[in-house]
Amino acid sequence: MSELSRGYKAARIDPKDNTDVIEIKILYAQLIDEIEQFKSKNPREASIAQTELESSLHWAVKALTS
Repeated sequence: MSELSRGYKAARIDPKDNTDVIEIKILYAQLIDEIEQFKSKNPREASIAQTELESSLHWAVKALTS
């Protein structure tokens, strides 16, 4: 069994979520994974960008489910 990427771990995709939430979480997971590639050049900035995306994901899900 393969391990989940950093983005997919952060997004916590649950098959029980509604379709819109799953789609948004997948997009965020892909962005977080894309930024992971920059960590060797600028680790601090890449980590901050990933953290900000995780925060944004939280609010996006709230907006979809409230």
